[in-house]
Amino acid sequence: MAITYRIDPKQRIVFSTGRGVYTKQDVEKFVATLTADPDFEEHFSHYFDLTAVDVMDLSANDIESIARYAPFGSESRQAFVSEKDEVFGLLRMFQAMREQNPGTIGVFRSEREALKWLGIKL
Repeated sequence: MAITYRIDPKQRIVFSTGRGVYTKQDVEKFVATLTADPDFEEHFSHYFDLTAVDVMDLSANDIESIARYAPFGSESRQAFVSEKDEVFGLLRMFQAMREQNPGTIGVFRSEREALKWLGIKL
C-alpha cells in the first residue's frame, strides 16, 4: 500500500491518502515518515482518505498497537473516510481504542462529511 500525505501548515492539517492493501508495516512507515517531516506538528488536524483501500490486513492486536503509537495528539481532530463496510468497521475499532477525548476522532462515509466535521471549507 502507498500512503501519501500533504501538510497544510496554514490550515493546520495533514491530508493523507491510502491505496491498495493496508498493513501494520505501512502504518509504521507512514508514522515514521510523517513524524520526521519538519512541517508536522502533533496538534494538527488529520484528514485520512481510505476510500481507495481494497483490504485492511490488520488484526485487532495490530489496531490496538497502531492506536498506541498514533502520531497525532489527544486534542487533535482526526477524520477517517471509507465507503467500504470492512474498512469502516476497522476504523471504528481504531476510534474506540484511540479516542481519549470524545469527539476528537470521526469515521465517515464521505469526504464532505469529514471535511465539514473538521471545519475545512469545501
